[in-house]
Amino acid sequence: MRGNSQSETNVCARVAGEQALQQEGVYRLRSTLCERIGVRRPSGAVACVDRHGWVNIEVAIVAGRYTNLRQLGIEVQDSVRNAVRNVTRQPLGRVSVRITGIRM
Repeated sequence: MRGNSQSETNVCARVAGEQALQQEGVYRLRSTLCERIGVRRPSGAVACVDRHGWVNIEVAIVAGRYTNLRQLGIEVQDSVRNAVRNVTRQPLGRVSVRITGIRM
């Protein structure tokens, strides 16, 4: 993402969100702080490029009931990392998974 194109970061965020939703135990994506303050991003996932050109991703999810949260976080992180690498071929930095709630 050498050009820091907004559309490329949106693609990364969209891929991350869709991949997270496919994991068993993820009930839905959760809005992030950026969405709450009015910055438009794909729901539940935000991608940004740091000054070195690395793509950093944050995914916020709501977990299903009776889900092992530690294992879910690891699975979502690995899945998102692999999907974004395959789609974009860009250097991938941090992939953060926040579990913002549990579906009761």
